[in-house]
Amino acid sequence: MATTQAGDGQAPTLILRRGSDVETRVSLTRFREAWFIDLRTWWLPPGSREFRPTKKGVSIPIESLDQVIEALERIREHLDQQA
Repeated sequence: MATTQAGDGQAPTLILRRGSDVETRVSLTRFREAWFIDLRTWWLPPGSREFRPTKKGVSIPIESLDQVIEALERIREHLDQQA
C-alpha cells in the first residue's frame, strides 16, 4: 500500500493506495459550515483519469479529533504489545 500526500495550498490529504484503481483518502472537508475529517474510499472508473469518491467512508466532526487520535494511540500501543 503506497502512501502519498496531495495538496495545492489547501489542507493536506493523505492518500493510501490500495491498488491501481482504489485508494483511501484522509482529508479535511467542510459541509454546511462545519469541518470534518473524512476517511473515504475513492475509485478510478474505467477510462477515466480522475478518482471519484464512493459512499464507503466516514466523516468525523473535528471536535472529535482528539478522541480519535487517542483511540489510534491506544490501538498502536496494543499492537506494539502484541509484537
